Amino acid sequence: MPSLREKMAEHGFESNDDYEFQVRCLLESPARGLRTLNIEGDSERRKTAFANALARALDFPRCLYHDFTELHPPQPDLILPPSRDELGRAEPPIEPLDQTVSEACAQSEGEPLFEGLGILFRTLGTAPTRSELAHILHDLQLHVRTPEHLRLCLYGRSEGLGREALADSALAQPLAAVVAAAQAWLVGEHIELRGD
Repeated sequence: MPSLREKMAEHGFESNDDYEFQVRCLLESPARGLRTLNIEGDSERRKTAFANALARALDFPRCLYHDFTELHPPQPDLILPPSRDELGRAEPPIEPLDQTVSEACAQSEGEPLFEGLGILFRTLGTAPTRSELAHILHDLQLHVRTPEHLRLCLYGRSEGLGREALADSALAQPLAAVVAAAQAWLVGEHIELRGD
């Protein structure tokens, strides 16, 4: 019968060390809950590969591996020097009210696009995840110019959407509405706030 080290090597983790004793101690001790194994080491020392190979070598149907290493501390706030005009004069900072109005205008310009996306996804009977929506918005901003482009974008970005569902004629109007809203969003009016 192959040793634990040999079984782990079959699943992609080769080592000169034998972990059979530690694993036997873990598995043969009385269980009062979930059995857990703490794996420590420097980064890039193949801890994840070890955990996965061990689970496969022991024929565990499921392996939950969580990285508890410390997160990087937040970056300090970046304070930019005041901007200057073409004559080298420093521009005054934007007043808080002007900043709020500017942000509100930018958000309201995106409302027809999000309304159109909502109608489109309700028609499809699905909803994208946050990351899928971020990719779709990125594509709408940079690449999508026609309803067919949008169909391809949705097919590639939304898991579970098949070509048949996207080819449905009931989507023609919602797709066209999203493309039109995206183009209006991108060709927004340039507003410059000045202190004078």
